[in-house]
Amino acid sequence: MIMIKQIIRINEKTLVIDDTKYKRVRNLGRGKSGYVDLYESNGELIAVKFYEYETDDPKINPIPEEEILSYEVSVYEELVKLDIPLAQLLGYDSKLKILVKEYINGSNIIDLVAENKIDDDIWKKIFKISKT
Repeated sequence: MIMIKQIIRINEKTLVIDDTKYKRVRNLGRGKSGYVDLYESNGELIAVKFYEYETDDPKINPIPEEEILSYEVSVYEELVKLDIPLAQLLGYDSKLKILVKEYINGSNIIDLVAENKIDDDIWKKIFKISKT
C-alpha cells in the first residue's frame, strides 16, 4: 500500500493529497456507511470514500461510526492476503474519515453479481473470509 502522508479537504469539490490538488468529477455511489466520489488531477483518477452514517441505529450500522474506517482497512488487508483482486488502497485519514483508493473503470460489484460475472474461485475466497 502506498501511504498518503496528508489529505486536506478544501471544500466539497477540492482535495489536496500530498501537495497534489484533485477536483471532484462525480459521485460514484452511496452506501450505508458513506459515499464515494471520483476525483481527478492531471488525468489521474482516484476514488475517495467519505464516511458518513445517516443513522446511528446499530441494526443498520452494526459497527460504530468511529470504528468503521479501521474496520474497512483491516478487511481490505485480509482480502489482499487471499489474493482477491481489489482496487489498491492508497491511504486514509482517520480524523477526516476519508479513504482513498485507485479508481478502476468498470462495473460495480452489484452489477457483477447480477450478471453472474464473479468466478467460483473468488466466491470461495469470499466465503472463507466470512467464516473467520
